[in-house]
Amino acid sequence: MGLLSRVLIPRGVRRAIHPVRTAKRAATRKSVKKLRHSLHPVDNAVYGFERSLNTKKRSPRSRAPVWHHPGCTINHRSEAAANRCSVGRPKEHTGRSSKAGLETTNRLATSASAPVRTSIGGTRLREQPRAEELDLTKSTVDQYFAVLRLPEELHRSGRLREGLDAALENLQRVPAFVDREVAEYGRFQIDSIPPIDSGNYLAAVLGDSDALTKIEKVVASRTELEHWRESCDVAQHDLKTVVALREHVDAHPGCVQPEMGSLLGTSSDKIRSFAYDLSRIGVLRREKSGRSYALFAGRTSTL
Repeated sequence: MGLLSRVLIPRGVRRAIHPVRTAKRAATRKSVKKLRHSLHPVDNAVYGFERSLNTKKRSPRSRAPVWHHPGCTINHRSEAAANRCSVGRPKEHTGRSSKAGLETTNRLATSASAPVRTSIGGTRLREQPRAEELDLTKSTVDQYFAVLRLPEELHRSGRLREGLDAALENLQRVPAFVDREVAEYGRFQIDSIPPIDSGNYLAAVLGDSDALTKIEKVVASRTELEHWRESCDVAQHDLKTVVALREHVDAHPGCVQPEMGSLLGTSSDKIRSFAYDLSRIGVLRREKSGRSYALFAGRTSTL
C-alpha cells in the first residue's frame, strides 16, 4: 500500500480490509516482530519517513494555570485547593467524634508560606499573603473544615436530627470562612457550603422552621453568599411540601408514592427522598407496592 493510500485511507479502514493480516499481527509475538523488523533496515527507514509525514502532530499540552505550595508536587486547579492541601505540611488533629465514633480530621493545615500560583512549567507568577498576616482567626476556619462533612455522614447513617445540629453548629463558622477567602484571594468562588446545603435539606425534612431562619440570617450576613438565597427559598418550599405530605398520608393511608408529586406540586424525586428519610426516623412507614411504595403513618408523629 503506497503513500497516497496511507494519506487518503485511515489506518482502521486499511486494517479492516485485511482481516487475515490483522489476525496474524495479533497472534504474532512481539519478540518475533522485532526480529523481522531488524532484518529490513531500509524498509524501516522508508516507513519511518512516511509515518512522519502522515502522522498528525499532537496538540501542545494545555497551559491552564495551576497552583503549587512548598513540599507538594500536585497541580492544584485553584488557589483554595492549594491552600487546603495537607501534603508536605504538618497535620493538626482537631477531629470531632459523634456517638457512632465518626471522626474527621483537620483538612486545613497552613504552612509558613502560602501557595504560589505557577504555570505548568512551574514559573512563579504571584505571591500569596501568609496566614499569619491575616487578621481573621485561623482556628475558626480550621474547625470549619474539621467537621465539614459531619452533617452528611450523620444523614447517611439515618441520624437526621444530629446531622442538623452539627450543620447549625458549623454554620456559625461560615462568615469567618468567607471573610478569610476574600482576604486571601480577593473573591469568594466556592460552589458548595455543606452547613448551608445539608442544613437546609435536613431542616425541611424535620420541619424545623427555626433552623431555616438561622441559616437565612447567616446567608444574609455576607453578600458573597447571595447564591444561597435561592437555596433558602427552596428549603422553605420543601418544608411546606413535607408538612403537606405527612398530612396527606395521615388522611389517606396506603397512598402510592409516585402520585404524591403531582398532588403536592413537586418532583417525584423529592417526594421519594422525603418519604425515605421520614421513614428512617419513624414518621412514615413504607410498604412495597408493585414497583413503588405505599405510605402509612409511622410509629411517631413528632420529629
